[in-house]
Amino acid sequence: MYYYYYCYYYYYYYYYYYYYFYYYYYYYYYYYYYYYYYYYYYYYYYYYYYYYYYYYYY
Repeated sequence: MYYYYYCYYYYYYYYYYYYYFYYYYYYYYYYYYYYYYYYYYYYYYYYYYYYYYYYYYY
């Protein structure tokens, strides 16, 4: 009975750890994707502004 309880506890701990890791990984991936998208958008805006400025002056 003690062994069974220990196994159950170990399984539960492993499952919790796996779930936590998966959640962390998903969050990190989402954050990275958002940051990349934001950076791309900013770069595009900057490029457009520069092009407009160049076109306006010349």
